[in-house]
Amino acid sequence: MRVRLSVIIIALMLVLISLPLNNQAEAYPGGLLEGKQMAASSNGLNVDWSNTVSEATDGDTNTSIPLKYDGVGVAYLQYRFEKPTDITGYQLLLDTKSSKTRLRFFGENNKLLYDNANLVQDGTRTNLKISGAYEVWINANPGPINLKEFDLFGDSPQQPNPESPLNLTVIGQTSSSVDLTWNAVNSPNVQGYYVYLDGVQMPGIVTTNNFTITGLTPGQTYTAYVTAAYSNNIESGPSNTVTITLEEPVPGNSILKIYLNTGYEREYDLSTSQISDFINWYDNRANGIGKNYYPFVKTVNVGSFKKITQYITFDKIVTFDVNEY
Repeated sequence: MRVRLSVIIIALMLVLISLPLNNQAEAYPGGLLEGKQMAASSNGLNVDWSNTVSEATDGDTNTSIPLKYDGVGVAYLQYRFEKPTDITGYQLLLDTKSSKTRLRFFGENNKLLYDNANLVQDGTRTNLKISGAYEVWINANPGPINLKEFDLFGDSPQQPNPESPLNLTVIGQTSSSVDLTWNAVNSPNVQGYYVYLDGVQMPGIVTTNNFTITGLTPGQTYTAYVTAAYSNNIESGPSNTVTITLEEPVPGNSILKIYLNTGYEREYDLSTSQISDFINWYDNRANGIGKNYYPFVKTVNVGSFKKITQYITFDKIVTFDVNEY
């Protein structure tokens, strides 16, 4: 009986010894990509930085993302640091050794710093020395592969205070709309801007440094500020806040709403005679008579200026509405 028990114990120990160790497959703490989102793309060139995945950076070896270079599915994972970063190592874990991956680092101005398709792929932390990395690309070469974990190590690229937009200014308004502009942030990582009205983010990302808020209530007071939307889902702090008080509509006036072929809209609160002047100019210009632009003078909420004149060119106008009140 004792002999049989000893044999069973020895057999169990041999089974346990033969099982793969999972400690090398765990994500190392403190990695630069730990918990971060990576952009996923099919070719690595036309990257939508808002299309992100986290299966390779979540620290969970039970999750993975398939990569295959076929021009259709996901082949590349990419990450862009907020500043040039020194890399001292990487960790890569695949569920198979039958196919290889390719790892590349780029510096500023897309300078190639490192390119290697012969990587350690069993989850072992591997030393690496790269200075000033700005982007990292990892892709199937050619695949298919299932990428379980990927991480980098080195100096942290965190920037606690990414640059915020400055000098938010009201450049015009009607009784129901307001035109805003601000200084653009000079950074290649900025994808656009978020506009906040009374502390609530308005839908979508604004890709220029000006925006018109419409549909406001006459006679009401609002506050607005903007933030910069960086890649990797980073948002800057707010700009200065502006306060907007909309005037009550003047009886007999109309709102002229102009639709431009750029996709923007412009609204102007005008008197009956001003509406008539604009329509006369438009009709004449349609017959090739007169100047190619029409000036609209704003004197309300113009900051430090006495007035602001906006010039609307005829060839930009798609259509317009006249809404009397």
